[in-house]
Amino acid sequence: MFKLSFVTLMAAAALSAVPAAAVSVVGATRVVVTNALPDWLQVAELQAFDFGANNVALAGIASASSVYQNGPATPDKANDGSTNGTYPNIFHSGTPGAGEFLQIDFAAATNLSSLTLFGRTDCCSERDLFNVSIYNANNTLLYSGQLDTRSALSASVTFDRAVGGVPEAATWAMLIAGFGLTGATLRRRRTMAVSA
Repeated sequence: MFKLSFVTLMAAAALSAVPAAAVSVVGATRVVVTNALPDWLQVAELQAFDFGANNVALAGIASASSVYQNGPATPDKANDGSTNGTYPNIFHSGTPGAGEFLQIDFAAATNLSSLTLFGRTDCCSERDLFNVSIYNANNTLLYSGQLDTRSALSASVTFDRAVGGVPEAATWAMLIAGFGLTGATLRRRRTMAVSA
């Protein structure tokens, strides 16, 4: 009984050392960016890559809640392929604070491998703490997090490739450990039955 308990504990300890899987973003249709601070929203560029290394944001349609002084820092500056972070080459919201957003709708549903935001570089970078939300066609939230470009030119998040029906390494380890423990238990019972 002690051997089986020890084996069980060792298997549990080994499995707990396996890191948790990252998020997979499957079937994304839009990204919404807001400012995490009560300030202006300003985005130089949003890049959203699929697993073929295509920036799907480039073919997307950008819209926003408002535009600073009715232009020229329009939403389409955030997905035009230029990471130039100087005004007016960026998107800049019309008002500061809550409710301001930048949205990019993709041309087609996409499995994302990464998302990168570039902030403003000519001034005011202290504003650039972004809330990012990614949705599918059913308006289901696929990912939500923050990207911070206040002290860097850009910030990124990467996503796992979705693998349908194939267990991850931790699942395989658990299955193998379970089969091993079941086999050990059956052998022990068989040995006890023969000796009795």
